[in-house]
Amino acid sequence: MLGEAGQVLKDTLKGEILDAIGDLMSLGETPTTTRIAMHLGKDKGNVSRELANLVATGKVIRGEKQGREQPYLLPAANGPEEG
Repeated sequence: MLGEAGQVLKDTLKGEILDAIGDLMSLGETPTTTRIAMHLGKDKGNVSRELANLVATGKVIRGEKQGREQPYLLPAANGPEEG
């Protein structure tokens, strides 16, 4: 039972991170670990671990590093839209 509850919490944080990346991008901000954590009011370490999982599963991609900051992007937002 506890394993399932832990998985639900992780999935919830992953969903929140995905939403936060979209929110920050729509505001013209660069979604970095620190900005995502601040936006969500969550611990930066927890956000960082979940971002690593999201990158590993292809749900989030790492953008080009800007100095010390590592931006994270949603796969659909990594290039110009074609239409």
